[in-house]
Amino acid sequence: MRVIFIRPWQARLIMALAFAMFLAGSYHLATPQLMTPTLGPPPKDEPLFAVPNAEGMVGLAVNVDWGSEQLPAMLAHFRQAGAKVTFFLTGRWAEQNTELARLLAEEGHEVGNHGLSHVHPKQLDERQLTEHITKNQQVLESIVGQVSKLYAPPYGEWDRRIVRVAAALGYRTVLWTLDTIDWQDPPPERILQRVLPKVQSGSIVLMHPTASTVSALPQLLRGLEEKGLRAVTLSTMLAASEGRLQGEPSMSRITFQEPGSS
Repeated sequence: MRVIFIRPWQARLIMALAFAMFLAGSYHLATPQLMTPTLGPPPKDEPLFAVPNAEGMVGLAVNVDWGSEQLPAMLAHFRQAGAKVTFFLTGRWAEQNTELARLLAEEGHEVGNHGLSHVHPKQLDERQLTEHITKNQQVLESIVGQVSKLYAPPYGEWDRRIVRVAAALGYRTVLWTLDTIDWQDPPPERILQRVLPKVQSGSIVLMHPTASTVSALPQLLRGLEEKGLRAVTLSTMLAASEGRLQGEPSMSRITFQEPGSS
């Protein structure tokens, strides 16, 4: 066997070349993962700001703890436009407005969970938070029947603990992409300015039953139609995202925004 002797500088050169080749191999392995991230349905243990893979769909999320007098007009606008939305109800409101709560479901809209009352979820311990969600589920089921497993925390208040508790109960925590800020009673034009320039496939638009919203709805719904968007329930959007609707919707670009007040 022939023994080859190398000088120290040659050994260092060989080691440097080997290290460079190792780095190059690692780079080529990692680069495709960085350049082509997986675009799947939103994870159930993360708050939902928007819904990917919901091409041509927009979710109008209407949080209801007050404003009963505005709901008949809202329903009329939705009916005329053929729009379906998701109403998040508190148990307190539903118990005081049982006929109106039933009407929302009878007209084909989705009913989601807004908590038993409009409390600050961060101020509740885990037992209280669990009751806040499950007791409202019982109230809503007794009034409207089937209730979706979607939870919109009051005030849009959330943290990892809240999302985790809701997920353990089988709920997705729903926030929003665009906030109309309609609870501040802005002019209808302001609501349109906040929504129409930015809305796109997969957006979740937060609103409440206010006079400003009622006034803005006809033009808002027409504006969505002109952009090739239709208002559907959040469960319909999630079904599209998860491939449970007929056909495979394409991925749309979605801008995620931080929540405000709800």
